[in-house]
Amino acid sequence: MRGICVGYMEHDEPTIFAQRTRDGLPFRASERWVAKLVAKEVQYVKRMATRAAQKVPRDFEEKLRYSFLREARAIRDYSIPAELRVNIDQTQNLLQDNGKCTYDPLGAKQVAVFGVDEKRAFTTLVGVSASGALLPFQIIYKGQSKLS
Repeated sequence: MRGICVGYMEHDEPTIFAQRTRDGLPFRASERWVAKLVAKEVQYVKRMATRAAQKVPRDFEEKLRYSFLREARAIRDYSIPAELRVNIDQTQNLLQDNGKCTYDPLGAKQVAVFGVDEKRAFTTLVGVSASGALLPFQIIYKGQSKLS
């Protein structure tokens, strides 16, 4: 928002940044100053995007126990060695953060932000076997073209 305001100010009143404040310093449109200006003049304030929180199922303990027993049975029945039992996890690494903030009218309860689902990122997959061996990281990119 600051960049937009500064651009308009430089276009409409090019001498404003040559003016001095009461302290003798050159005028500067700080983030705080711009936020106050926008809140006062346009009645918009910076808000975070809203979304529902992830919910845990009521029977999560039963589901965890069932999963554990299923895994234990497969290990026993098929004699799966520790080297072949692998736990993996993945994490997203953002190359470009699109931000989840926008300016919206004062008092708004729901805030829509366009482009929240658009990501420039890659996924890192990390794995470790039950024997303690750390597996090489796998980096996963999803291409947007036929050449990717």
